Amino acid sequence: MPGYANLFDRLFERQTPLAIARYCESPAKLIEVGQDRISQHLRNNKIGHQVRTIGKALAWARLVDCGTIEDGPMHHAIWTDLHELYQCFRAQITVLEGQLAGDLVQTPYVRLLAISGINVVTAADLAAEMGPITRYANANAITGRAGLYPSRYQSDRTDHDSGPIIRQANRRLRCALMRIAENLACHSAYYRSQAEADLAQGMDRRASRVKIANRFSRLALACVAGDEPMRHPCFRQPDSIIEKLREFHHVHETSLDQLLVDLNAAVQQLPYNTCGHEAEVVAKVLSQNTHRRRNCVAVGELLPAVLARLNTRITKEDQNRDRP
Repeated sequence: MPGYANLFDRLFERQTPLAIARYCESPAKLIEVGQDRISQHLRNNKIGHQVRTIGKALAWARLVDCGTIEDGPMHHAIWTDLHELYQCFRAQITVLEGQLAGDLVQTPYVRLLAISGINVVTAADLAAEMGPITRYANANAITGRAGLYPSRYQSDRTDHDSGPIIRQANRRLRCALMRIAENLACHSAYYRSQAEADLAQGMDRRASRVKIANRFSRLALACVAGDEPMRHPCFRQPDSIIEKLREFHHVHETSLDQLLVDLNAAVQQLPYNTCGHEAEVVAKVLSQNTHRRRNCVAVGELLPAVLARLNTRITKEDQNRDRP
């Protein structure tokens, strides 16, 4: 079906176009089946669809020269087998990511979710490679272990201290930091402005990402190891950790019991100064969802318990700490 994939944006993330392509292995078959039978097939398989999507596929089929297509059934069998393998891998990845979230909420690395551009998977990846934050005396210990500093060559009077980054390092930790740096440069306003300034000055893109990774290591150490209010520009309008976790589990279709366990564990890892902000976000989401029909029951059963846990912790901390 040449040209069919160009009709849709992110084809492999959409069920309807792929279901149509699996049902009709050629443009001629697509025309022969027609709109009504395709729509009925999608309804039988409980696949949500719109009539205009089917109409787009039929319009494409009428313009394709079916005589130029050879070995159509063979290619159809190959890609459908590959797609089944792809779906199998996606299902396994989804299960593993759910397990990562369960491990992440048991550690203070869950606090990194407050930064725009960091999600559950990247935070868990960094936590797995760094290990306990108490092993690092300062941020230089993190970047030193990851090898994010230039190599140095010395011989007699020759001294080149600005070579390429060193080879001997923990490559997995380096990869995790560089992946986060790339995400921050795309999704965090603070780091995106720095990346744009570096590119305007003619700095190599890779060097700019190393620079961001080095700066982020200092922020990560302070965020994970400390309990004081963060005054970094990234935390002027922080993301909600609880809401990010809830949305992540909603996309992964996690059971409500497991979701509640993870959210309650995340509450215990929150810094004192962020509990009030998280409670406001949870209360706002709960208020919005009570006025909607979709998912209102699930959220109504889940978030009150999390909100109560947040308010209880705020009360206890006010009693135990001399803070305003």
